Amino acid sequence: MTDPFAAICGLDDLKDEARYLAAEELPVLITGETGVGKNLFAAAIHRASPRRARRMVTVHCPTVPSTLFESEVFGHRRGAFTDAHEDRPGAVEVAEGGTLFFDETGDLPAQAQAKLLRVVEEHRYRRVGDSEERTADIRCLFATNHDLAALVREGRFRSDLYYRIALHELHIPPVRERREEIPRLADFLWRQLTDGEADPLRSAEVGLLADFSFPGNVRELRGILEQLWLRWRLDASRSRYEVLAEILRRHGQAPAGQASGSVLLQRHVQRMIEEGASFWDAVHRPYLRREISRAELFEVLRVGLDLSGGSWKRLVPIFRVGEAKYKKFLDFVHKQGFSRHLHRRPGGDSPLAREGASTQAGQAAEI
Repeated sequence: MTDPFAAICGLDDLKDEARYLAAEELPVLITGETGVGKNLFAAAIHRASPRRARRMVTVHCPTVPSTLFESEVFGHRRGAFTDAHEDRPGAVEVAEGGTLFFDETGDLPAQAQAKLLRVVEEHRYRRVGDSEERTADIRCLFATNHDLAALVREGRFRSDLYYRIALHELHIPPVRERREEIPRLADFLWRQLTDGEADPLRSAEVGLLADFSFPGNVRELRGILEQLWLRWRLDASRSRYEVLAEILRRHGQAPAGQASGSVLLQRHVQRMIEEGASFWDAVHRPYLRREISRAELFEVLRVGLDLSGGSWKRLVPIFRVGEAKYKKFLDFVHKQGFSRHLHRRPGGDSPLAREGASTQAGQAAEI
């Protein structure tokens, strides 16, 4: 059987806990900010549960009018209210034998909470307008982006319902609290979106993403990558890095504020790519003045090679080195000891050293 949690990237410890809970018949409360993937976890728990052969029915609480909520969830008998022209089953009946998922539980109408508590505790309910009590063979899952404990203190959520559904809580942290997973997550989503039709994200592009906060969490990250895939295909004359940088600027996001390689990219690489500055002005001169370290210089070179597909020759227009100064550029890089990729070949010289020598002879090679 395919792993039910395969659609979720990262969060390995949380997925292990969810797998354990999936085998139980207990209610589970999934908490977290908007866009973190609560629905994905609910669907995975259902697919990993003994009820996976039956359906999972979702009730999106904020979209159901309070006046119709009981009818939508419990069903109604003909004549129960003005527009009840026939008997109608509710979500509880439709989910019989399977899973009933209440999305954004914090928005449950107050009058429905007591009846829902009876379903959770006793698996019993009545249709609206019906005196017959029915039995529900369902497993209930809940999700919310609200602080339900705070809503209980404010009198907006029943304490008995809260304590019943919050016994087993899965809290999904926001993206900003698992920043180390952004490269893996971005690559995972990019491969999903492009279906193998595009090269993997380069480290420079991932660096831009890793340096931004995502208030919309995984949903927002996916949306940004969708825009990148669309816009880059529409204008292939621009590098993917340029397109991504523009998308992030339009999103109005600010850097996370931590010093990192991606902050360096913004200060130096972006000057060359977006502002037209040359390598000599944006990197070489600050390096000689010791305004940037050798490690930072290497980071710039590494990013440049990612953007050029590993070709020093194609790096020339990106860094605006100038054809006449190509050998000077290679000599400088070689003298600083940059190791990508100074792998020694049989016979001695490194690829970079050989390229510098061949360039001196008028034969600029690509590696």
